[in-house]
Amino acid sequence: MQQFDTRTANPVLSALNNVGVEKGLYFQSFVVVNTSLTLTAVFPHSGTNEIATAVEQQDLTGTPAITSIYSGSEVRYFTLKSFYFGCEANSVVSVADVALQCTIFVAGFKDGQEKGSATYTFSPTAANVVRPSMIQAKLPDDFVELQNVTVIQDNPKLKALVLDDINVMLYS
Repeated sequence: MQQFDTRTANPVLSALNNVGVEKGLYFQSFVVVNTSLTLTAVFPHSGTNEIATAVEQQDLTGTPAITSIYSGSEVRYFTLKSFYFGCEANSVVSVADVALQCTIFVAGFKDGQEKGSATYTFSPTAANVVRPSMIQAKLPDDFVELQNVTVIQDNPKLKALVLDDINVMLYS
């Protein structure tokens, strides 16, 4: 389980909090956010840390991805079972940190070929736009023996995607 709770996060300069490698997988275009130190709209599923991506990270490092393909990797492939997610106003462009509805598209790849894809929607209620809980995305059975998973959200300029408790099985 990838939970990110042992990571230290700079509350002022989140761009310095790149996840990089966590427990054998490389997280491209994601930063660690400590929700006890910052104003965040969506609670992490567990602990105080979550990871986030928005246009600022994506413009610098590309499409948000979880991958076993990086220099020094000892993981040949992985199975992605589930993760928790939510979306909130991108704090760079918004003065109010509130949860927002979003749709994400998740695709899994091995040897450059897509093995599976799925779409999920996070929909906070009007009464619960401040600090709602994340929801679980359970991946279809074809998300096995992957080398790369991309996670694309709608409108990353206005919305930040936050993830936590990524349930993966690694294969060396």
